[in-house]
Amino acid sequence: MQDGTAAEVMSMRSVKAGQTLGGRFELVRKLGEGGIGQVWFARERRLERDVAVKVLLDLDGRGDDEERWKRGELLKRFAVEARAVAGLDHPGIPAVYDWSGGRPETEEPPYLAMQYIRGKDLGRVLAEETGGRLTVLEAASLGAQLSSILAVLHGTGSGVFHRDLKPANIMVSEAGRVSAIDFGSALIVAPHRTRVTTRSRRAPTTSGYTAPEIIQGRMGPVASSDLYALGCVIYRVLGGPVFGSEEEGEQSSRVLDIAHVTEMPQPLRERNPDVPEELDRLVLQLLEKEPSSRPADAREAFARLRPFLPQALPEGVEQATPYDLTLPFRDPCRPPDRATHGGQRDPAMPPRTVTAARVDPTSFIEDLRRVSDLAGNGRREEAGDLLQRVVSAVESAQGPAGTDVRRALARGVRIFIELGDEERAKKLWKELIGRTRDNGVDADDKFIREARNALRDYGARRSGE
Repeated sequence: MQDGTAAEVMSMRSVKAGQTLGGRFELVRKLGEGGIGQVWFARERRLERDVAVKVLLDLDGRGDDEERWKRGELLKRFAVEARAVAGLDHPGIPAVYDWSGGRPETEEPPYLAMQYIRGKDLGRVLAEETGGRLTVLEAASLGAQLSSILAVLHGTGSGVFHRDLKPANIMVSEAGRVSAIDFGSALIVAPHRTRVTTRSRRAPTTSGYTAPEIIQGRMGPVASSDLYALGCVIYRVLGGPVFGSEEEGEQSSRVLDIAHVTEMPQPLRERNPDVPEELDRLVLQLLEKEPSSRPADAREAFARLRPFLPQALPEGVEQATPYDLTLPFRDPCRPPDRATHGGQRDPAMPPRTVTAARVDPTSFIEDLRRVSDLAGNGRREEAGDLLQRVVSAVESAQGPAGTDVRRALARGVRIFIELGDEERAKKLWKELIGRTRDNGVDADDKFIREARNALRDYGARRSGE
């Protein structure tokens, strides 16, 4: 992996859907954006797998002269982020597939291609799945998984410290498995690796989850700084933010930083009486102002969380709720549930086409002809039912937005709109748009165009009457 300096002359660039980076990674859908770059959902052409691609677009940084990164510093930190995770082996740490320092001659920006983690970040899980809080079992399960990740990061021979652990950087899968993402602020201290860091607050940290020694800019055990952030996360999911309120903007970052440096947190049991005393004691120790007063390491944190974990069930869990953080401990070998249209699946997942051959093209075409014949003979209910059966059959082979799924829905729109059945046609149109949008299909897909044109032509005819 090269650090590279040629790309340092690049200024703010842009990328777009459909663009391919490194001849391998086709950008499909933007997942997030910050001041210096973007994260994209992409497909690797060679192996037909989903990837997350972080693109660095501004190598100079932004802000005034005092806060602006030195030219090339972001590129160096970008290389550090790739190294921080490339050599680590843990199911909660995304695998690195490729890194590039950029190609100025083609204006291709630097990028980092990693394993795509399906699910939601912890903040969304709290907001959308759990009503803003976790149970003690769920919180212990979350903390134990994070402790396991941190133990590998901090372990002998790795020497990697995350330094920006927070809900937005914690992904939860529907199976309840936790991953730490975004190592852009990582610090590497292993002797065999290049160390790139800064004591300035320009390092991307987050108020409300940053340890006092980092806020103050003094040297300290960075492993303990990650443990402080772990304490903030566990406190948050059980009792709300350590300091401040739930309302965004209620307190400035400066006020929050001062509170974390000078104030003692309220005992968690006073916020949530369900929290056991020993768990409260662990969390408060994780939030100690002095690094030396916190638990010795992440392994100790895991050991102290273990008594609060759910017990494994011999016969497995009968009912599984999406994003249940206790599942990895109660039913560790449970296979993932099959994705079905209409469920809570990741909206960026593209249609699968590798199994399209399982659809019998002769039967498929004949079924669509029968739909047209039934509708034309006034048997529209039967035609609509048959079309839905056709869609369900090809969906099981190709996924919720496979080629023939889109073809069948578009044909249905044409059939019913030509018969003047606007209500049924628009219902099929909405289903087509919903499936394609939720699964990363390009809005200029030919079947979307076909259905859209049929509706537009019908509208034009109606307006001309």
